[in-house]
Amino acid sequence: MRNIPPLLRRELSAYFASVLGYVVVMFFLIVMGVTFAVVVGYLNRGPTQLTAMKIMFQMFWLPSLVVIPMITMRLLAEEKRSGTIETLMTAPVTDTEVVLAKWLGAVVLYTLMWALTGVYVVILQRFSGGTPLDMGPIWAGYLGVLLIGQFLIGIGLMSSALTRSQVTAALMSFAAIFLILIVINWLGFLFPGGPIGDFVRAVSAFEHMEDFARGIVDLRPVVLYLSGTVLVLFITKILVETRKWRCAMSEATATPSASKRRLTIGANVLAQIVLAVALFAMINWLASRHYQRYDWTSTRYYALSEKTKQTLAALREPVDVVVFIPEGSEVEYVQKVLQDVRDLLKEFQLYARDKLRVEYVDPQRDLARARALVEKYKLDSPDVVIFSTGNRHKYVRLDEMVELEHAGFMMGGGQRVRAFKGEGEFLAAIQRVTEEEPPKVYFLTGHGERDPDNFDRQNGYSSIAQYIRRDNIEVLKWNLLQQQAMPTNAAAVIVAGPRTPYQSHELRELGRYLREGGRMMVLLDARQDSGLKPLLEEWQVRVGDDIVVASGGRLLGTELVLVEALGVDYGFHPIVNPLGGINTIFPYCRTVRRLSAPDRPAGPDAPRVTELVRTPPAFWAETNPDPEALEYTPNVDERGALSLAVAVETSRPADVELSVAQTRLVVVGSSAMAANGTLGGAPGNLDFFMNALNWLLQREQLIAVAPKRPQEFSLSMTPTQARAVYVLSIAGLPLAVAVLGLVVWIQRRK
Repeated sequence: MRNIPPLLRRELSAYFASVLGYVVVMFFLIVMGVTFAVVVGYLNRGPTQLTAMKIMFQMFWLPSLVVIPMITMRLLAEEKRSGTIETLMTAPVTDTEVVLAKWLGAVVLYTLMWALTGVYVVILQRFSGGTPLDMGPIWAGYLGVLLIGQFLIGIGLMSSALTRSQVTAALMSFAAIFLILIVINWLGFLFPGGPIGDFVRAVSAFEHMEDFARGIVDLRPVVLYLSGTVLVLFITKILVETRKWRCAMSEATATPSASKRRLTIGANVLAQIVLAVALFAMINWLASRHYQRYDWTSTRYYALSEKTKQTLAALREPVDVVVFIPEGSEVEYVQKVLQDVRDLLKEFQLYARDKLRVEYVDPQRDLARARALVEKYKLDSPDVVIFSTGNRHKYVRLDEMVELEHAGFMMGGGQRVRAFKGEGEFLAAIQRVTEEEPPKVYFLTGHGERDPDNFDRQNGYSSIAQYIRRDNIEVLKWNLLQQQAMPTNAAAVIVAGPRTPYQSHELRELGRYLREGGRMMVLLDARQDSGLKPLLEEWQVRVGDDIVVASGGRLLGTELVLVEALGVDYGFHPIVNPLGGINTIFPYCRTVRRLSAPDRPAGPDAPRVTELVRTPPAFWAETNPDPEALEYTPNVDERGALSLAVAVETSRPADVELSVAQTRLVVVGSSAMAANGTLGGAPGNLDFFMNALNWLLQREQLIAVAPKRPQEFSLSMTPTQARAVYVLSIAGLPLAVAVLGLVVWIQRRK
């Protein structure tokens, strides 16, 4: 390989000593300059969640179609046409050195062209609007364009080895690159699902560049392009060698032995190519089975939590996933969510391996499959991701995957993604469909409790019951007075807003259930006597004889009082950890707090009580029972922050057999917080209730994954600065290259 450096210098001098090299670089910079001007205009409008250089990298296909054929067409075709190939082949260099030197020369020129776009990165850093430029996706994007580019340059070099005409070589290279880039991507649209669609996505350069531009480095395309480059360079070397063999054969006489030798050489060449292709296929098959994906973003936006990785790795039966979201939606945030879903499921497949099978169905293009899904799963809209195994299924709606916010007037006034909750929702769905038997949750009845089958907006619990059932949980009702005992198969019991006191033997049964490791959620209401206070005090929970209110201002001389307690301050607990920044509302709520002082030493078997949610200081605990005289009284009423809910957990007592589970108890001061009419106006209430239920059922992994917040970026340019950037990117850099090329041409003329 010692002859490669001089041969490489020969190739580079051929590029930079000719006008064609500078013309190619000019064309590349004009295309990229126009693209960058569009990017600057978009980023200068306001904060966006678009990766800063994503559009630039996604335009890689246009210069690839034109630039690569132009810089590779002369590599071997011109040598053949001018007759210098014989001189080169008789020099003391090997065919491998010749092929590598020519390929490296084109790669160096291609890399130099992309290196000039580093000026754009400097501009983005200089005018970043208060948010730092994330360099991870930029480095990953450059890695992607260079990997794809060096492979396509190998294709161009192989095309040049097949002909003596530069034009023919350029056309052959253009056709091959068009097939690899455009036709394969078109097939992906034609076959969105099934084995063909999966294969097309696996080899599509556009799919790979989408990952690179987002900051994801997947080793599968890295191996694909590196091994593909080795393959085409090996075939090119064989093509160069066969030329020498044909020349030697042409000088030999036409004898039977010569014909036999030609046949032997042809078979040998064919065998080498077949073996090389087989080795290429085997390497990439192994890479598809054993690979890694790396998140180069500064916020680790695409990285999974450790609990997610452990759950996926422990899957024992296959889970089928159907992404039923239209790819051609005109709503911008839908496309953002769909891409995040794709990226997330790729990460899931990395750890689940063959236990997770993913299918993408576009309802706008695959009508037959869409109709079958609607009939099978009783869907009412094409905006879900369906998880199924056996006869169990669970679907996650698009609005459950994201938190949305208004983008503002400068960004079009629509909605954009504030946080992506897909990881937690998908993990929850997988666990729910893989549970062998759904847990049973009982709602107690007989004392005016809220009914899970009641659709009334004010009093009913049918909405929350529907969400519980969607989580693969069986919802049942139980009249304790009638049955005289607690259900033996209850995974959890819910006491929702009793209006009359429980009797003594019912309280004994509830107490026994808790002492034996039961799981219970108690939702009470202000000014209602349930008879549960003594039982709750045994578990270190104090329920106040009050109602949490706040001043609502004055109207026509009358003091208004707010009876909907606002939860804004959360403790440290799995139930409320994901709720940071999300308000919860507790109508007609009473205080619920820890009975003992938090600093009082407790025994090893004592309940651990955590206050979950507190009000702002503006609220107070009104103790006056007269509803017409709700007014803060100093030294009588307690002012916020007030605790509205607690969670209780016990360690396993030392004198109890190991089969007894730990007791878990959640007490909330308002049952109206989960009523049908409240859930629609307080999305945080649904998260709070379901998180509490999952904690009771020991499904902590379903609530421990915090939402991912997309990083935003914007530019801060004055109109004058923006115009200067436009001139520099569209005309300045290409003009500088043109001047340099003109100077070289004049010197060569002299």
